[in-house]
Amino acid sequence: MKRSRLNMLIDLVSLAIFVMVVSTGTVLNLVLPPGSGRLPSEGGSHPEILVLWGLSRHQWGEIHSRFSVAFLMVLALHVGLHWRFFASAFRQRDRATHRRMALGIVSTLALLTIALAPLLSPVKRLKVQDTSSLPQDSGRLLYEAKCLACHGPNGKTLPAMPEEDVAMKLIRQARPAKAHAFIAEMSEADLRQLVAFLMVSSESP
Repeated sequence: MKRSRLNMLIDLVSLAIFVMVVSTGTVLNLVLPPGSGRLPSEGGSHPEILVLWGLSRHQWGEIHSRFSVAFLMVLALHVGLHWRFFASAFRQRDRATHRRMALGIVSTLALLTIALAPLLSPVKRLKVQDTSSLPQDSGRLLYEAKCLACHGPNGKTLPAMPEEDVAMKLIRQARPAKAHAFIAEMSEADLRQLVAFLMVSSESP
């Protein structure tokens, strides 16, 4: 196969794979958003599991990952086929060309560093009760993990919350005791986060 046809074929394949990466990424971000692949009792954000074409968010994530890996492989092949261009550019004595090539290499290395950093960094595991490292809306996260299945979104089935100290006492005494057994294991800081979320939710229209 002629080099020109091979380059065109690789370009077409890379374009097709890139379109699929964007498409599946959009599905994961908009159609099946985070939390849609789990039930509320498992920390999900929807009352039921969402699926598209019979595939859950987790399965679409696998497809997205495979297309991403395929795109990187085709991109590496593309660079390999054009390596002579980069080598010949360095052999030239034009300083302006050298500066442009050096800038391109530095930019590429910087992008690769940014892209690989999440893959090479250690993963931190947080328990639901550990709010010290969670974002400011940790009260919402606690509610979604522990209370959403029974009380619905934003605690709309709960009565209006009184002042914080009184609300904390009421929640500590919540009934039925078996369904609310987890409250006894919560720290004071976690409970305050949960109460703060419930108070804001009860005030919202």
